[in-house]
Amino acid sequence: FNLPALVWPDTAPADDAAWVECWGAAFDVEKVTKKFYKDYAETFEAFERYIKGRPDSGGLEDEDLHLWCQTVFNRLMFLRFIERKGWLTFPGQRGTNYLSALFEAGGCDGESFFQGRLRPLFFTGLAVEGRQEAEASGHVPFLNGGLFEETDLDRRVIDIPDDAFRAVLGDEHAGTLFYSYNFTVEESTPLDIEVAVDPEMLGKVFEELVTGRHETGSYYTPRPVVSFMCREALRGYLGGYRKLVDHHDPEGISVEEAKSLLRKLDAVTICDPACGSGAYLLGMLHELHALTRILDTRAEEDTARDDYQRKLNIISRNLYGVDLDSFAVNIAQLRLWLTLAVEFDGEVPESLPNLDFKIEVGDSLTGPCQPIAEEMSANILRNRAATLAELKNRFLTAHGEEKETLRDSIEQEERSLAEEMDVHYGEGAVDWYTRFAEVFSEGGFDIAIANPPYGIKC
Repeated sequence: FNLPALVWPDTAPADDAAWVECWGAAFDVEKVTKKFYKDYAETFEAFERYIKGRPDSGGLEDEDLHLWCQTVFNRLMFLRFIERKGWLTFPGQRGTNYLSALFEAGGCDGESFFQGRLRPLFFTGLAVEGRQEAEASGHVPFLNGGLFEETDLDRRVIDIPDDAFRAVLGDEHAGTLFYSYNFTVEESTPLDIEVAVDPEMLGKVFEELVTGRHETGSYYTPRPVVSFMCREALRGYLGGYRKLVDHHDPEGISVEEAKSLLRKLDAVTICDPACGSGAYLLGMLHELHALTRILDTRAEEDTARDDYQRKLNIISRNLYGVDLDSFAVNIAQLRLWLTLAVEFDGEVPESLPNLDFKIEVGDSLTGPCQPIAEEMSANILRNRAATLAELKNRFLTAHGEEKETLRDSIEQEERSLAEEMDVHYGEGAVDWYTRFAEVFSEGGFDIAIANPPYGIKC
């Protein structure tokens, strides 16, 4: 709907600036964004209404139904993005339109599209290593990461009629949600924006439409604001370097200085204690990625990392988040997984890291994180943190039975540490010392970043 702005005007503009203004509307990404918001909201609400109260939908009501529908849309949107990488193939698909081809194929073995194709795709093909080829779902990669783990809500839903998915995945000529828009796996920056639905849209959809933003206090933070605050925080941490941080200009930085800065950036720990859908986590990821890329070159590193490995290292080592809303945490994890998928260039992607102990659900305000006064508690934390750190590092890349075994071990170790240190802050509160023991044993986070109260309405 932006293309009509490119028609030849009835009256020729007076100069170059007038021509740019005349045709500029065709490249207005905000117009596309707002239209996508509207279409997403309408399609999502129609999907939810369609299956509510159906006996085969597991009797899900209200919050459970809403959460399950959001989870299904998240999974489908994630696949809509990564199908552009060519990793998903199904007989008869046009170009990279995998989901559309899967839906148009209908049910399988006498079952519905949901039972015969989506469930095997989600919970087997994408989630179980060695099961990536099947008649029901074609050829797909093993993704891991938790997005396609079957939940208790998934197990309650028996079946969903094919018609519920038609407005989401149907043929592009029918005006469906996912195939009426150009999806791109290129992530926009504040100064480089493609006229398309990009991965950042996930955060906007969550904060603008899905949560009821005024009721929950969820607000979308524009990219330039996120970038500004992240750069301010990093300059404070590094002790200056405005030209490097703000303009990505390494002029005047020696080889040894570049190596020193790389060591500081590799070691930085950053937390958003109310991360929402991950705007600041993504912002910090982009800033750290850009800086380490520049400094790797400046430091004359012989084994400079590729962009995928660089981002994986940052996610694994530097970023942490907490939010009270479990769905917000899911979106934040999803956006980090997407940014990794964007950078991977091979034909078979690496399995996604497990982020359960990096971005956690909880109330970050009622569990204070003041320094530990008692020397005994500090010694306990230091002694036990190494074990937790080792378990969490292994958990990041684990899958299958090993993943569940490690999850149980970590949770048991955290409970034991909380008992030994005698720190309890009530149901739902984040016990910072045990949940992030590997960070607090070293003194706590280097940077805490979050949205300030931009305005208070009395």
